[in-house]
Amino acid sequence: MLIIPQTLKGLAFSTKSIVEDAIRILLCEKLNVPGDLFLTTAQYLPTYSRGDFDEKVLKNLYIRALAQNNFSVITYEEIEASGATWDEVSDFLVSIGGRKLTPEEFFKLKK
Repeated sequence: MLIIPQTLKGLAFSTKSIVEDAIRILLCEKLNVPGDLFLTTAQYLPTYSRGDFDEKVLKNLYIRALAQNNFSVITYEEIEASGATWDEVSDFLVSIGGRKLTPEEFFKLKK
């Protein structure tokens, strides 16, 4: 049985909002930005590897805020440790207006 403290009664909590908060914290820490305003300019590229059964699995997420020169790397393990899945991170980035780069765009910006 879940016991909700009296001070939290009446507040709306959902699993989605908890996961989004965890993603927001992870991204802000990795990008070293103070908040959501900078996340709306995120540019990112996921990279993949082959799993045990030859399936495509996320390896790393390269991400930066538009004003930053360098990309930060978020590993699949870091995403899992935050309590989120790759699909949830991807949906979050789309919902805030992040831009998924093509490999060609990524390598032009990385130079």
